[in-house]
Amino acid sequence: MRYLHGTHPDTAEKVLADGFDVEVPRRSDPGDFGWGVYLTSKLSRAKSYGSTILEVEIDEVQFVRMTNPYFLDGLKSVEPSTFAEKLFHRIAFDGDTMLTVKDPPPAKPGFPEPKSRVEVCKEIAQQFTIRGVAGIIAGPFPGRRIRGRGIPPRPWRDLSGES
Repeated sequence: MRYLHGTHPDTAEKVLADGFDVEVPRRSDPGDFGWGVYLTSKLSRAKSYGSTILEVEIDEVQFVRMTNPYFLDGLKSVEPSTFAEKLFHRIAFDGDTMLTVKDPPPAKPGFPEPKSRVEVCKEIAQQFTIRGVAGIIAGPFPGRRIRGRGIPPRPWRDLSGES
């Protein structure tokens, strides 16, 4: 399946030369669906993340599909039903609060500090990876997003000049 990745020109050069490095900190945020490379099927969405657009072909066999946990009902959580949704929900939510969206408030005296967004995102990636899952395809909406560690090492086409 064909997906797109928007990024800065300097970063695109590194990706084209060396492949995606999922350990590099993200410029905007750690990612709502866990630590990893984010792709989209919509050119306009990819362009919102950078002026250089890379086209990436992936094999979706090792990816799980999930209902987007918060866009479908006005930023409220969607009840998880599949194994992937339940695993994600267990890690990413505290009640109705999605822990990957913003850092939690400081802990109350006598309670342990809550995990940061980055820690939660890395835990999502780790838990899915140890279960043999390369990434998450979130939908079902146009321009679905995909988060993954199993992205091929070299995107094969630069689409920056296309509209």
